[in-house]
Amino acid sequence: MEQNSENKNGYLLEVDNLKTYFAVKRGLFRKTVGYIKAVDGVTFRIRSGQSLGLVGESGCGKTTTGRTITRLVPATEGQVFFEGVDMLNATAKQLLQLRRDISIIFQDPFGSLNPRMTVANIVGESLKVHKNITGTELANRVKGLLEKVGLPSDSVNWYPHEFSGGQRQRIGIARALALEPKLVICDEPVSALDVSIQSQILNLLKDLQQELGLTYLFIAHDLAVVAFFCDVVAVMYLGKIVEQAEAKELYQNPMHPYTKVLMSAIPDTNVSREGRRKIGKGEVPSALNPPSGCPFHPRCPLADTKCSEQMPMSEKKDGEHFVACWKCD
Repeated sequence: MEQNSENKNGYLLEVDNLKTYFAVKRGLFRKTVGYIKAVDGVTFRIRSGQSLGLVGESGCGKTTTGRTITRLVPATEGQVFFEGVDMLNATAKQLLQLRRDISIIFQDPFGSLNPRMTVANIVGESLKVHKNITGTELANRVKGLLEKVGLPSDSVNWYPHEFSGGQRQRIGIARALALEPKLVICDEPVSALDVSIQSQILNLLKDLQQELGLTYLFIAHDLAVVAFFCDVVAVMYLGKIVEQAEAKELYQNPMHPYTKVLMSAIPDTNVSREGRRKIGKGEVPSALNPPSGCPFHPRCPLADTKCSEQMPMSEKKDGEHFVACWKCD
């Protein structure tokens, strides 16, 4: 397998200048009239055993980034390396192995499960396909996975509609762990759940990470959740990462105006701070027709002519704190 030299530094996943564009076609002959730039030059790295949070408003490209990495969505440009293997140009044999090493937990705990399949079939399907495990061994493996995620082993013959929302998400987690992956992409795994259940699922994911040595790419829009769960946080806006730092550093010293807006949206019991909330003006621009220069400048209170004309590059400010902003100083 082709190896990337940076993998020697302990990076499990490396994403460089990743772009995912969707063609917009109109008219009788379906002529391409433009492109939705869902992911537009995203770069980040995750070390083995780490949790990286990818956060931002709905529509910023977080989910598309995760799906492009797993090749559920084709990339337009860029590179993705997993343990040094070029994922976007992997051979069929390499891709088969990558499918075992990378799994995904979807946002909708009901829509992601086939309502006509029992839990035994949902969780055990990948074991049958990838490892040719059948019979008693398969049944025992499935029961073990259910117990690991906190579900009774005697529920193997139940259907998804017989479970609560939190239990269905536990089934999704069991399915994701079936092939003993190294990287798990969590696509807003708790956003559809009640607050009381969210904490249970987050604690379960943390316990599994410690027990199994998992690495997470955690996609979310709730910064409070990410603060609890992740080691590193990357803030995404309109297809681009505008700020990235260790979680503690980012929450104590946010630099990008957009990050500050997101931080101020975190619920606070201190009523006296209510007046100091930073609220972004205007609406998020369309990814079909993004603004020139810094993508956040139409909503930024600090923007000037330079911001509207020139795209800021991501620069290292302090330690491993990266910011793409002309005004963060």
